[in-house]
Amino acid sequence: MTDRTDGGERRMCGARAVMPLGLVSLVLDATPAARDPEELETVLRCPLEAHATGWHYDVVWQLDDPDSGDMWALWAEGDTPELVVIQPDCSARGRASGPNTVPVEARSASHNRKSVAQNEVCSLFALHPGGHSFEFTDSQDEDFRLAAACHELRAVIARQAQSSPDGLGERPSRRLSDD
Repeated sequence: MTDRTDGGERRMCGARAVMPLGLVSLVLDATPAARDPEELETVLRCPLEAHATGWHYDVVWQLDDPDSGDMWALWAEGDTPELVVIQPDCSARGRASGPNTVPVEARSASHNRKSVAQNEVCSLFALHPGGHSFEFTDSQDEDFRLAAACHELRAVIARQAQSSPDGLGERPSRRLSDD
C-alpha cells in the first residue's frame, strides 16, 4: 500500500535508521576497495515511494563498477538495519514529475535524483516496490527550500536593521479607538 499526502501527491518514504557498528564492519570487510571508509553511509533514509508495509532500504556503499549496482541496507520500521545486499540499478528513465523534483548531476545516497539530459534515471534498485524516484517528491527538498528562504529573509531583516537608526525602522503605532 502506498501512502499519499493530501491531494494525492506521491512522496518519498524517508524512514530513518542508523547502521549498527557490526553491519558497518561487515560492509567495510566486504569492500576492500581503496576508498575512503567515510564514504560509507551510516545515517540512512529510505528513498522508496512512501509505503505502509515492507522493508526500508538505502544505499550504504556505491560499488566501483557502475554496472554492478550498489550495496543497500534493509531494515523494518522501528528497527536498525540488519542486512546489506547488492542490488542492480533500476534502468527506468522518465521525465521528472512533481513540483519539488530536484535533478542533480551525480548519484548520491543522500539525495535520490540523477539527471540525464532532459530525463531522469531512477536512482533506486531494479524491481523496487512503488514508483520510480523521478515519479514522486522528497519532502526534505521542501525543507531545504524553506530553510534557504528563511535564511534569505533573515539576511534582508539584518540589512534593514543595520541601515535604520531605529533598528528595523519605525513601526506604525496602532491605537484602538472607542468607536
